[in-house]
Amino acid sequence: MLLPLCRMTSPMLDVKLVFILAIIALFSVVQGNNDWTKACLDGACSFDIDESPASMGGTIEISGSVLAISDITSAAGWQILNCTDSTNSQTIRLACVDESRGCEHIFQGGVEDTIIRLPDGCGSGPFVRIANHWIPDHQSLPSNVAPKSTRRDSSFPQVHILQIDDVFENMTRT
Repeated sequence: MLLPLCRMTSPMLDVKLVFILAIIALFSVVQGNNDWTKACLDGACSFDIDESPASMGGTIEISGSVLAISDITSAAGWQILNCTDSTNSQTIRLACVDESRGCEHIFQGGVEDTIIRLPDGCGSGPFVRIANHWIPDHQSLPSNVAPKSTRRDSSFPQVHILQIDDVFENMTRT
């Protein structure tokens, strides 16, 4: 059952939260019926949370500009190189390993303040904002990723660093 509880409006993004109740508690037991094969690249994304004995299930849905919402899951061609599931505020390394799936989407309209869907097991919640982005000097890929990521021209994908958080009120994009 979906219950509209709130609607946040800001100059740069109109985000509709369809259902959110005790979000931190709910994400500790996330399973859901999420479609990890479809990237969130069209200005809308949802995340399902299964009901459990300790929490109510539901769906979180966000929508806004196609440039404001993106995805760093494998569905969008990304390979996460490091990420913890204990917090949404962290710095992660990732590489675009399949450009045909849309990983370049996060760079349209500027990276900072883009809201992204995180892959399962990364972060304590499904959506975060990109607070900062840079290309590190250290471009090596882990040995379990490098062989699978070699391109036709024998090059490797560029490693990116994203500083992410869930402090949406700090967004400055207009």
